[in-house]
Amino acid sequence: MMFLIGIILAYLLGSIPSSVWIGRIFFKIDVREHGSGNAGATNTIRVLGTVPGLIVLLLDLLKGFAAVKLGAFFISSDASVNQIAMYELFFAAAALLGHIFPIYVGFKGGKGVATLFGVLLALFPLTFLMMIGIFIITLLITSYVSVSSMIAAVACPFLTIFVVHEKAIPLIILSILVAIFIPLTHRKNIKRLREGTESKFKFKSKGIVNKLQGKVVHGEKIGRKLGFPTANLELNANSKMPTSGVYAVRATIDKQRYNGVMNVGLRPSFGNTKLAVEVHLFDFSNEIYDSEMDVEIIKFIREERKFETEELLIAQIKQDVEEAKNIL
Repeated sequence: MMFLIGIILAYLLGSIPSSVWIGRIFFKIDVREHGSGNAGATNTIRVLGTVPGLIVLLLDLLKGFAAVKLGAFFISSDASVNQIAMYELFFAAAALLGHIFPIYVGFKGGKGVATLFGVLLALFPLTFLMMIGIFIITLLITSYVSVSSMIAAVACPFLTIFVVHEKAIPLIILSILVAIFIPLTHRKNIKRLREGTESKFKFKSKGIVNKLQGKVVHGEKIGRKLGFPTANLELNANSKMPTSGVYAVRATIDKQRYNGVMNVGLRPSFGNTKLAVEVHLFDFSNEIYDSEMDVEIIKFIREERKFETEELLIAQIKQDVEEAKNIL
């Protein structure tokens, strides 16, 4: 009975949604509705800024660490090394489950990387420190958090078995599971990496980009060919490029406001390599080349991705337009 109570407590501890609560309390937004849509530290940095993101990273790491240490209060004093390790793994798993499926915010959480790293810090700190070193080096080389996380995770069992020489079988099994679990939670990132649409990591002093200004310039008229004409924006010097993705927006041209949907990214379906900002305005057909447009981002809809056929792309654009209309 006490063991079950401990598992529930570990789950509730892991469920604490630090990124969501910090966003809602201090910034009046839900980070899951912006950037990548993930409730982890990386997206918090992308959406809210570096300081809030690092606070979330620390809190998520502490959840995993504390969950493992919580197990000490529920383990018999005469338990063997393998029994203790097994108990700790159950508590760690409960915290990870809580982070990924948090009960407090509709069971929609993060990927569990920071919380898992907290678990590793508690169970084998030397392996953890070496993984952090691998993560940082890979991040400096590639600028991709996803790639850095996966490489560090894959290194975990090799470091645990051949460098640290861990003897506890449950912990060895955990290190192998880490190498499997982290890549599995990054399946969407792997797909974006293959398509060339994965966002690179940048430290940000300010948070979410929710407004931008630019001049409407001539584009390739791809949107018009697809049945969704777009205004191609050349951003002003004081406007920051939003994170790649599709957004519901409100645009202002000559003091007139219009609802629309905006795509920011490389347009991978057409093999482009230059970032572009395109705005499709609903029920609008005027020529506005060389006009200034102010865009207010209302809500993130989805990440940018590559479509194999024009038909699939058109079907998705129709869905994006309907979703944006419902939002606006």
